[in-house]
Amino acid sequence: MSPAIAMPKTTAATHDDDEVGEQRSLKYYQKGVKHLYESGITKVPHKYILPLEERPNIFTHKNHHNQPITSTPTPTTTTSPKDTKNLIKLPVIDFSELMESSKRPQVLKSLENACQQYGFFQVVNHNIPKEVIREMMEVSTKFFELPHEERAKYMSSDMKAKVRYGTSFNQTKDKVFCWRDFLKLVCNPISDVLPHWPSSPVDFRNLAATYAKETKSLFLILMEAIVESLGIIFSNGKYKSVLHRVLVNSMRGRISVASLHSLSFMDMVSPSPKLINETSPKRYKDTDFSSFMEYISSREPKKKNFLESRKIDLMNFGIRENIINNNNHNDDDDDELIDINQSR
Repeated sequence: MSPAIAMPKTTAATHDDDEVGEQRSLKYYQKGVKHLYESGITKVPHKYILPLEERPNIFTHKNHHNQPITSTPTPTTTTSPKDTKNLIKLPVIDFSELMESSKRPQVLKSLENACQQYGFFQVVNHNIPKEVIREMMEVSTKFFELPHEERAKYMSSDMKAKVRYGTSFNQTKDKVFCWRDFLKLVCNPISDVLPHWPSSPVDFRNLAATYAKETKSLFLILMEAIVESLGIIFSNGKYKSVLHRVLVNSMRGRISVASLHSLSFMDMVSPSPKLINETSPKRYKDTDFSSFMEYISSREPKKKNFLESRKIDLMNFGIRENIINNNNHNDDDDDELIDINQSR
């Protein structure tokens, strides 16, 4: 979970303004965006300003095949109401129709297209009660409204910590910080991790645990559908894996709650034996989630290049993603992580 913090009438710091700011200890920024905001800053420090070439793509156009493409704004780019008409519209998957046998085949085709063309989609009619979502958002907001001293109890640079409060993505490695604070919760098994979660606000543990259980059930059903739509175990590059970034809203604060599902830390994944032969040899090393966490903690996670680090160097084979197969895997061993983000 993470909050986005809005600073009315705030401007970005100039190079001259930041000469003093850059002399500040890194620990000053590592206390988080909320702490900066509460300290009374009036300008966004240079530490949080991405180089132009690394800023998110927000405009879309059509190429000569009438396919959508994105472009990065230039310093002279201006935003007007008509620009919003060119923004990409994400696919929408109706979960209720996915559960109807007569409509399931068509929804599976839509799901396949969403995974193949976008790597991202919105799920509607998912049956998670509205009050569960509302209460999770409210208790998350309350957590980030706690005094800094209370939030700081959970600060940690350990990527494997059961609960971790911090800022940016990797506050010990990032050269440019992202304008957000976060609280990450390992959610499985609930009985083991619950005592480590924040005890304040008083209803935090109960509401977050309920939300985690609901989202895990939804995730498992969606994954079954994705596998069914693919016809084989995972994608071998057919389905996209996209870098997810959110633009800060300059007018008001924002809370987002992301539920991240994976294997447990030590479960090993490897290429499916069914898809390895003389013409299609093994292209990736066996790996586990623990290796992934160690990788992203060792560098700035600006690019989705972990798969590249696991590739086996083969001539004439340029596939960038892998088919993974986890034999004898138990759903109860899945790891779930709730990432609550705030920015202002």
